[in-house]
Amino acid sequence: MQVTNGRVSNIFGGGSAEVIEAVFRVYFPERPLTVLDMTVGKGVFWKWERQGIDLTTWDKDERCHPDRVVDWTTPEVMAETMPYDVVVFDPPFAAIGPSKVFSGIAERSGARRGEGLRSIHDVWWLYYAGVSLAVGMARQGVIVKTMNVVESGKYWDTGGYVGQLLHGLGVTVVGHAYQTHRPKPQRLPQRSLDSAVSVYYIGRTTAGRRGRAVAKAAVDAGFDSPPAPPERGQDDAIPQEAHRGRGVSDDGGPALG
Repeated sequence: MQVTNGRVSNIFGGGSAEVIEAVFRVYFPERPLTVLDMTVGKGVFWKWERQGIDLTTWDKDERCHPDRVVDWTTPEVMAETMPYDVVVFDPPFAAIGPSKVFSGIAERSGARRGEGLRSIHDVWWLYYAGVSLAVGMARQGVIVKTMNVVESGKYWDTGGYVGQLLHGLGVTVVGHAYQTHRPKPQRLPQRSLDSAVSVYYIGRTTAGRRGRAVAKAAVDAGFDSPPAPPERGQDDAIPQEAHRGRGVSDDGGPALG
């Protein structure tokens, strides 16, 4: 972990669990805490001591052995989910494209979990619906993992899209965590940059904001070009008392080191 001027600038060599543990230690130190991971996959986020954290895991693939097999892109889930203190969302950052061949690289990029995703537009739709639902279920905050990609020779700023989406949903982004990755051979229609960096967006919110309604509308509409992030209204602002005593602000956060 590299720290510059008291802030984390990069995380080298560590895995996702190291990042998530640091984020919870700094931004969500309260215990007990109820946490939902909407896309648990292989569970790599949670390979650390989680005293005081009551974790619930979802995944649509029963082979991942989640607490509950859930396809959250269904109206039924929108209607019956209950709030959690913190919701974590890590969808695929890349689609498998038109090829029917699953490679190890495709699986590592999350493409196997995103079967049916054919382009960056489908990936962004998944972020739009999933982040909105996460915000609608979170009492205290959300953690969203992103990675920018290159598709068809164009650079797609997925992190910027998610940041705008969170802002439009009334979420205050209180910090970011950066995780670097070794370059991998590029064999997908969508590929990460050579100096690939995952960016974790950490946001403070309150349950019941517009998120669930936005997510339901996206799911009802089905896959299409990703909608523009909603505009933030005055009544969506997060009360200042939500940040009291936490030592965080809109333009940054404490070091994770």
